[in-house]
Formats: sequence, C-alpha cells, structure tokens
Amino acid sequence: MTTLTETDRDALQRAFDEARRDPVERKRIDRWLGERDWASVAQSRAVICQEKNLHLAPWQLPPTSNTIANHLETVLLEPYGSSGRRESGEILRKMLQLGLSRFEPHPLQAIAEAEQRQAVK
Repeated sequence: MTTLTETDRDALQRAFDEARRDPVERKRIDRWLGERDWASVAQSRAVICQEKNLHLAPWQLPPTSNTIANHLETVLLEPYGSSGRRESGEILRKMLQLGLSRFEPHPLQAIAEAEQRQAVK
C-alpha cells in the first residue's frame, strides 16, 4: 500500500463519510471495518464516489484506480475513447499538479476549487 499523505487522509475521510450517509453502504462499511483496515475501506469508497460523481460506465476506471495511478504516463498516451482511461489519466494528472489527492471523492469539483484558489493568489 502506498504511504498516505495528510492530503490523502483528508480526501479518504471525505469519501468515507460520504459513503456512510447511505444506510446500505453504512452497513457494508461497518462489516468491512471488522475485516479490513480503515485505509483499505476508505480507498474502496473513494473509488465508488469517483465512479458515481464522474458518471463513469461500469467498464471505465476512475482516476484513483491503481491501474491509472501506477501507469499514468502510459495511460496518457492511449487514444481518447470509450475505455475512458486517457480521460481518467488526464483528470489524475491535473489533480496531482494542483496538489490534490488522487482519492478526492469529487475530482472535477476539487480541480475547479483548486484552480479558483490559485487564480485568487
């Protein structure tokens, strides 16, 4: 597992909290916490949040996916298209350039807010 930064932990906590608002998810999370560590559970919820908030198709990978994160340079060379890998890679690259965590539950919103903060400086 990758070492988590404070920024990562903050994003994971927000994804975890967002997922727990759903009663069905809350039960699942509570069960998983008895079997897995918090970071693992929170990372799985970050994936779900990104899939939902980016309106991804079932076969598309979110920016937080290990496949995207661990192979970012290769993914960025792929053609645009239905796999969405390149698009997720571009979102992840932008997030990282702005100092955001790859685990942001709302990637596009986080990017927009970070860009707005930079514009004010």
